[in-house]
This record gives sequence, structure tokens and C-alpha cells, in this order.
Amino acid sequence: MKNDYKGKNVLLIGGFGFVGKHLIKKLQELEANPVVVALPNKKNTALSQELGCESALFDPTKNFSELEPLLKKADIIINLIQGRKDDLALHKKVISLNLDMLGFCVDNEINPVFVHFGTRLQYSSDNKLPIDESGNIGPATTYGFAKMISEECFSFFNRKHRINTVCLRISNIYGPNDCLGGSVVDTIINSAVNSEIRIDKDPERLKDLIYIDDLIEAVILCMNNRKCFGKIINIGSGIGIKLIDIAKTIKKAFNSSKEIKLINTENKADFSFVFDISRIKDITGWSPKTTLEQGLAIIKEKGKKE
Repeated sequence: MKNDYKGKNVLLIGGFGFVGKHLIKKLQELEANPVVVALPNKKNTALSQELGCESALFDPTKNFSELEPLLKKADIIINLIQGRKDDLALHKKVISLNLDMLGFCVDNEINPVFVHFGTRLQYSSDNKLPIDESGNIGPATTYGFAKMISEECFSFFNRKHRINTVCLRISNIYGPNDCLGGSVVDTIINSAVNSEIRIDKDPERLKDLIYIDDLIEAVILCMNNRKCFGKIINIGSGIGIKLIDIAKTIKKAFNSSKEIKLINTENKADFSFVFDISRIKDITGWSPKTTLEQGLAIIKEKGKKE
């Protein structure tokens, strides 16, 4: 695998978030050259130094001309810009940025690999489980809608202009995180440590959880594999775990005395889902390795060291 990435320029836009930091470290192990575009602030300056990676600190949604020379040098481009999931203004900017990058590559006759990080929230709630890539699309959130639109942009440019694209739809990610609260697992861990564990609505609904290291391995295997170009690919564990069982497992792992409280708060955007991951297994041979118990043990151990 190292030979596949050695010397490759991988442009990570908004790359200092949870996923980006893990991806940077893996790319460095593979002797690739990750280049991060991020907003100019003290935190990102410090992260660039900490991770020892090349960075350019500016807002690409406002200063596209600064992005152009980086696009010309990139072998792989990944837009990891994240914000509040209900921030429509930001999501519109991200969609526009994706279109601008794709158009720039067509106009300049360059063809890097674009990797789109989509979400399980692109799917509608009426799919039979497990959901494969042909499942019904019907996002119920601004975030899912924006990801759907961006995915359509990448897929169109692949069909129309033969731009190399890999569109991933990713389940709930979890792992050691500086800021607990980003995922369902983070939220429950935080509750188990600090307050009562609260589960809204149906505690029997299923979650498909993917540990961060498994996700990174899957991404690495997909984004330089020509068999993945032009395809939509689910990445998850392929296993559904009831929300109540996730809470019980976290409670046990963290030796929490906090009670699990069920509350009747309706959230129509949150529904049972389990991914069919046959496609990525068939193409790359990848399969997840980390169980929930193993992942929680790592999170707990890293938390002790910090």
C-alpha cells in the first residue's frame, strides 16, 4: 500500500477536524504528502505544527484563487469542511466550492481523484435493512440534503467529463476525540461520565457504528483504487446495535453508576439503519476489525493518558 501513496499530494480541505487528523497521520505513514487548507486561526496553526504537515491557512469559499495552485498539484482532493448540521449558509458555500473545483479541473484539463465524504443521512427512513447503495434517497436534514447535492455534482462530472470520483456514504463514526459530543457514542460517553444517560424516543432503534481506524483504512483502500472510481460506496460496520445496548455497553466500559433514562423526544431524522457493505468488501477486500467493546477500551485508555 505504501508504494501506492508514496510521494502523492493529497489536498485536505478543512482537514484539521476529527477525521482529517487521523487521515493525515495515516498518509504520513504511507509517505504521501498531505496538504491541509484550513481557516487562519491559532488552533489550526498549532495543529499544522503538531502534525508536521504542510498547510495553507485561508478560507477557500472566499478565496478560490489561492486554492487554484494547490488543485493543480494535487493527486487526490478531499473536502472535509464541517460545520453545524443545520447551517444552510455554510452548506451552500461547500456545494459551490465543490462545483468550482470540479469546473476548474475540467477547464485546466487536470484529473485528480475527488473523494466525497457523504453520510447515511442521505438515505430515507423507509429502506429495508441492511441498506445497500441502491437504497432510497430522501434526506430529512439540511446536512443530508447538502451531502446528496454534492454527491450528485461529483457523479455528474464523473459521467460527463470523466473526472475521477469516489463517493462514500459513511455511518456513525466514533473514536478518541478531543471534543466529545460529535457522535452518538461521544454523547453517551459524555453523559456516562458527567450526568445521566439520556436516550430519546425508541431505545430499540439500530445504529451502525464505524471506528475511526477502520474508516481510515477503508478510505485509503478506496481512494487510489480505479475500481472505485465513479462508484458510490457504503462504509460502516454492517452490524446494527440497538441504542439501548450501546448505552449499556458504554456504561459498563466506563464503570458508570449513571442511570439510563428514556425520554420521549421525537427526532424524525434519527431512524434505524444498518449498511450493506458488500460492495466495498467485493472491491477492496476490506472489512471492519474493531468491535464496540474494543473501540471503547481504546477511547478509555487514551482518555487516561491525556
